[in-house]
Amino acid sequence: MWRHSLRLGAAAFAIVATSQAALAQQFGPAERQAVLDRIAALSQGDLEQILTVVIPDFVGMLNRGMPARLDEVTTATAVTYAPTVVEYNYQIDEGVTFGPGMIDEQKAILVRTLCNQEDTFYILALGVTMMYHYRGAKADIGTFDIVIADCPASTPTK
Repeated sequence: MWRHSLRLGAAAFAIVATSQAALAQQFGPAERQAVLDRIAALSQGDLEQILTVVIPDFVGMLNRGMPARLDEVTTATAVTYAPTVVEYNYQIDEGVTFGPGMIDEQKAILVRTLCNQEDTFYILALGVTMMYHYRGAKADIGTFDIVIADCPASTPTK
């Protein structure tokens, strides 16, 4: 069952991996609780398999598609996984400047996207941290993490 859930989520996870903030579907508290209940029902072996084999394999597949141009100023350069952190690296073109709130705005967009799609919410609910790192031509622009606690009304039941 867990392989099925992750396979169904491949498209949305790839969208998030390339920072294309898709319109988030409505995914309310009842749906979030259903995901949390499914994860609570996983055996320790299934959980370990997801965290040590399934997610790393999927991230490796995504990384083989890098670098990937996302928009007129952003290139995804790498996606990596070190249990339990998925790290996305982005390069912003030289000469592009951003206001002080750009990183906060980007995080807000990605929180809405990740938390409102079943497949990406599932990955967060497994305890995986999504880390986003933005670099300009000559310096770091900013880094932020997204974890399950960032999702509204999604306190894991353990």
